Parts: sequence; structure tokens; C-alpha cells
Amino acid sequence: MPRLRVERPPTRGSYCGGHGTMWDFADNSQLASIAASIYERGGVVSAVCHGPAGLVNIRLSNNEYLVAGKKCLSSPTKKKQQQD
Repeated sequence: MPRLRVERPPTRGSYCGGHGTMWDFADNSQLASIAASIYERGGVVSAVCHGPAGLVNIRLSNNEYLVAGKKCLSSPTKKKQQQD
């Protein structure tokens, strides 16, 4: 994967849903580092649909998980079953 280059530190980031978010973002250390940096600078890190799966492995500089102690909601099973 090519290295990400950030010219100006972002102040917000969003993990948009889809199965790719679950598999491609959850273990992406570059994205995790960017998201942790945004959060620790007081920015907003958000997610929709399957996006919260991309947040679960993000660790902050104190080695705590970003989602530790927070309530998170992803795609409800019932909604997913209705779509299938």
C-alpha cells in the first residue's frame, strides 16, 4: 500500500460503511495512526453503517483503544437481514 502523505493535519475523519471497511480498515495501521492523531488533537472521528468495525483496533498514544468506554452502534442485524 502506498504511504499516505498529509500536508495539513486533518481535524475530522469518517469511516463510511461497507464490507470493505470491516476488512480493509480494521487492521490498517496508517489509517489508525491518522484517526488517533485526529482524536487526540480534539478532532472528530466518526463512522456509519459498517464503519465502526474500522475503529475497533485504533489505539491512542496511551495504548488505550479509541473506543474503550464508549458506546458504539453499527449496522443492526435486523436491518441487514431486511436488505438480503
